[in-house]
Amino acid sequence: MTISYFLFIVFVGQMHVVGPFHGLLACERAAAQAMIAAREAAPQLSNSMGTACLSQKAANFKFKEPK
Repeated sequence: MTISYFLFIVFVGQMHVVGPFHGLLACERAAAQAMIAAREAAPQLSNSMGTACLSQKAANFKFKEPK
């Protein structure tokens, strides 16, 4: 079973969601390509970019406070 991942890109204060990707490796490759594209397009703004790959399971995560 392949887990679907979503790529969250934060660039200059705006968040974009890309996906789903089938597997973590595909998501991480897309994140690397987005970082390279940002560095090429706007070198002065590439420091304000961040990426994260999250699975659907992580998105539905609920935390319970220990008693």
